Amino acid sequence: MNISFLKDYYCDEVRCGFYVSETMKRYWAAQLTVLSEIDRICSRHGLNWYSDSGTLLGAVRHKGFIPWDDDIDIAMLRNDYEKFILYAKDELPKGYQVLSISDSDEYKFPFGRITNSHAIDKNPDFLEKNQGCPFVAGVDIFPLDSVYDDEEKENDRVKRGNLVFSTMEGLLKHTLSESEVKKRIKTIEEENNTSISPANDYRDLFLLFEKIVKECNDSSSKDIALIYIWVSEGKCRYHRSYYDVTIELPFETTSLRAPAEYHNILGSYYGDYMKIVMGTAVHNYPVYRGLENLYKDHFGRYPHRYCFRKDSFAPITKRKTLKQEQLALLKTLHEIHGKLNDIIIRSSIENAIPFFEVCQKTAISVGTMLENRYDVGTDAVYALEKYCDKVSDTYSCWEETSPEELDKCLADAEHLISELFDTAKKNILFLLCKASWWDSIKDVYESAINSGNNVNVIPIPYRYIDNRKMVGEAISDFAVFKEMPQLTENITDFDGYKIDQIHPDIIVIQFPYDGYSTIMAIPEQLYSNNLSKYTDKLVYVPFIDPKPPISENSVAYMAMQDIIEQPAVFNADKVLVRSSELKDCYIKHLAAMTGKDTEKYWNNRIDLFSAPL
Repeated sequence: MNISFLKDYYCDEVRCGFYVSETMKRYWAAQLTVLSEIDRICSRHGLNWYSDSGTLLGAVRHKGFIPWDDDIDIAMLRNDYEKFILYAKDELPKGYQVLSISDSDEYKFPFGRITNSHAIDKNPDFLEKNQGCPFVAGVDIFPLDSVYDDEEKENDRVKRGNLVFSTMEGLLKHTLSESEVKKRIKTIEEENNTSISPANDYRDLFLLFEKIVKECNDSSSKDIALIYIWVSEGKCRYHRSYYDVTIELPFETTSLRAPAEYHNILGSYYGDYMKIVMGTAVHNYPVYRGLENLYKDHFGRYPHRYCFRKDSFAPITKRKTLKQEQLALLKTLHEIHGKLNDIIIRSSIENAIPFFEVCQKTAISVGTMLENRYDVGTDAVYALEKYCDKVSDTYSCWEETSPEELDKCLADAEHLISELFDTAKKNILFLLCKASWWDSIKDVYESAINSGNNVNVIPIPYRYIDNRKMVGEAISDFAVFKEMPQLTENITDFDGYKIDQIHPDIIVIQFPYDGYSTIMAIPEQLYSNNLSKYTDKLVYVPFIDPKPPISENSVAYMAMQDIIEQPAVFNADKVLVRSSELKDCYIKHLAAMTGKDTEKYWNNRIDLFSAPL
């Protein structure tokens, strides 16, 4: 079993309308790494394993993981399973753990599990071997046991096994009263001719269940079953012949072993298994969330994403627009005009020189900004030049009426500047990252073009980060974007556009992570918290476009947490999503994080694609 992953494998994506995060991709890859070690040992000793349960379904239906699945399940015939457990203890890589009923009094599952560690590990060597995932990752191994050909004997085993298994579950989940437990244990003891210690009832029941599971040792029986599901749910009983022949099925970037008769196996368990039912995981999703929170508690951040801290959150207040900032600068000059007269009268014209210089430099600064933004030759810049001439003239020949003349000249310039800001086309800058993300922002771009705005597009450089957190060479998709007809006239090279000087009215971004991704990096000046300094309005358009979750309890809603909790969401003035249902999802989650009283705040910031920029 060969495994390898391209650089962009770990990137967030949507599969079947479901959002799959970078963290999940790394977790998947780490599990496949564990499976490759299991395969290595099995191949060495001639043991067979088979994709099972959700992993088999994923291989057949998705050619990989079911998007909302987060574990790997395989099965082995009992004899191979027992042999593998013995070999694995000696042959697995250092640090790997073998978990089974025979190896740990604390282990409480009726199947085996192989993990790559026993604890979170952020050592670079561990990360490199485990695809950048610091969490404990593993593979569940389900033993397939013989079923009695004598149905009477099998029914008796099912009856006994079901009572033992349901009692174990009741003890674990605390759903049985003390009297009910005693009553059940008495029956179990009588039916199985054994005794259960009150001080160690769960462990004794577990060992008894294992005995019941393995009691039919007829390797030639017609049927086999995953017994704990067979006795508890009446499923997972199959003809032994289904496993006589194996095939290889594509799975993510590799291939997995599967029974050639997978149709009969999947049909027996799932029914119409090709029908997709989103988000039907059977345990808390994602399975690593608890480990992720432990990582945060210990290291102060999440390993692969932004870590929101409520105590540092403050709603963004309305910033001054560029127009307001420039006019505020010029307003201070009116105050200087009055002071000039007092200084000149009380002392001398020489002592007023610094104030004349401030008037000149401020006007030149505003004029330069206008030329960068609107090109040369505007009436507003001409009016500022006249003001600078007036400043020079009044310095050469100061008169009592000079302050009023300067005020009037400056007021003319202020009027024209205000008019220029109000009547000129909006400058909108699109900072595009990967060409593969284009479809998610195309509608917003075309709307901006059709509204008669002055639109520029810059493909920004990005870099991939390897499993040791080393940053690679800069990549740009400029050439790909340049070939798109709708972008040809508006595309600009990254180094040829001075964002800080032009200060576009609106900047539209798609990269949400700032410096918190462990797979992609962009220049720090393009982080969302920095870009807000260079525009009146920062708009974030997620490149991820999943189907809206059906409820807050759905697996899809739990998965969305990772893409909602991103720096760009908190730093942008607007976040544009495709549907009102998706908007509601963002608002509910963000308000839950930042406080119920912020719901109105988020409702104003999260908007639909159809909203004007």
